Amino acid sequence: MHIVSWNVNGLPTTLKEASYHHGSVENYFAQVLKADIVCFQEAKVREDRLEKWLACVPGYESFWAFSQNKKGYSGVVTYVKEGFSPLDAAADCLPGGGGGGEDDITQEGRVMMTDHGAFVLFNIYVPNAGEKPLRPRLDFKMKFLNALRAKCDELVASGRHVIVVGDLNVSHTTADIHSCFGLHKVYAPEELAWTDSFLSEYVDAWRHLHPDVSDGFTCWNQKKSARLFNEGARIDFTVCDKGFKGQLVGAEILDTPDKWSDHTAVSLTLKDQPPPPPHPPVALSSKRIRQFQEDRGQSKLTALFSKRKVGVRGGEKYSRTEEAEPPSKKGRGSPLKKDDGEELEHLKSGRAKALEKTVGEGGPVEEIEASGKEIPESGVEPEHAVGLREEEGTCAMPSGAPLQETPAGNVNGGMHRESSQLATGDGDVVHVFERTGGLGTVDSESAGTLNGGGVDPVSAQDGKGLPARSRRRASETESPGGSKALSGFPSKTLVGKKRGRNRTGKPQKPDTRTQLKLSNFFAKKER
Repeated sequence: MHIVSWNVNGLPTTLKEASYHHGSVENYFAQVLKADIVCFQEAKVREDRLEKWLACVPGYESFWAFSQNKKGYSGVVTYVKEGFSPLDAAADCLPGGGGGGEDDITQEGRVMMTDHGAFVLFNIYVPNAGEKPLRPRLDFKMKFLNALRAKCDELVASGRHVIVVGDLNVSHTTADIHSCFGLHKVYAPEELAWTDSFLSEYVDAWRHLHPDVSDGFTCWNQKKSARLFNEGARIDFTVCDKGFKGQLVGAEILDTPDKWSDHTAVSLTLKDQPPPPPHPPVALSSKRIRQFQEDRGQSKLTALFSKRKVGVRGGEKYSRTEEAEPPSKKGRGSPLKKDDGEELEHLKSGRAKALEKTVGEGGPVEEIEASGKEIPESGVEPEHAVGLREEEGTCAMPSGAPLQETPAGNVNGGMHRESSQLATGDGDVVHVFERTGGLGTVDSESAGTLNGGGVDPVSAQDGKGLPARSRRRASETESPGGSKALSGFPSKTLVGKKRGRNRTGKPQKPDTRTQLKLSNFFAKKER
């Protein structure tokens, strides 16, 4: 098991840098740090401004302790790989707190305790006592340290193993601080006395494995570029109780980018630890944060919407359902249902529309079946499918003509995904098309021109029609409303936006710019 601890002096900035340089936060945790548990101190994140990308890293769940007195100050967070999800978690749980005043050690988001079964992990950010000679927060710091010691002693006495990682804001010996500073010049006697007492009962993992190293520092003064000359101090620790010392495999000071923080990360490697038994996420888990939970009803709602392809087999209509995006706000979809001898309901939605008519017998589909060829599920035989011709003249389908399928294209500003025509010897037509984008509308009761979709469905009355381009040239007229209308087609066919009323109740002005561009386009074509 690999545990990493790091005072980042502002978590959002650091993780943005990590994501930029390494692809994602998840990749940085798993591939660069190779950590099962990542503990950050001095996160500086406000609880009311926590963002999902920061809290919900894929493959990990996070546990936050926020500062209550000073928003965006201090704060710690522990990221745990999902296989080691803790059995319990508590923030600012040291004894002796309460009251909510400035001397309350449980109001600054400095402790996150997680119970992993085999051990209890403390992610700690100890307060700074302040500069000498005043040291205004020395009493507050000592109160915090004594409460931490009492909590650890309580757990060890109950038979639990304890690991403490984080920024203790104090060095232990002269080997843990550069000689230019002086151990006793920087820290008060009571701070050093507490450190000596605590580390005599608990194991400093890094010093235990590196007893002779005298320049292993974890914090430097960035304003003086002290890291360049390694003039720093070791104040970031990984500590465990003596009974857990046999589980130690390694403890290292990592080399992290100097511009990301004035601290560097430290790591602790343990022997393989048994994962906790399966259990639901605990109360403080990021998986329980309400605003980040997925709307479970959403997936069920989208499952109701589908796109259906209509075909003909043996003179009988059928429909096949496929997954599709939900309709837009402009309309609601009504499902197509197979009905013996009856016309199918029209499928009307912002993403797909279908126009069809009952197909008689004796069409090309029956001819294909008679030949012994296999008919695809969609009812359209690819070998007999040809594109619509974009030329002058008509595209009325003669008796016994093969099935026609229009390839996807982009005409008149809209994307036409799919268009299929099924014709019979009687001239009856089944026409199915889908489109996205565009500005026009289609009459639901008879075939009309899809302005913006780029393809005109064939009239449902007589099965005849013209290609979109030639029809516009031949029968383009000016409608009373000032927009282009095509003679012989429903009045609901428009170019540009329909006139209507907006949310304020005022009449909506037509999009004259679109009409002007379209008319200019047709004029150039005539010349």
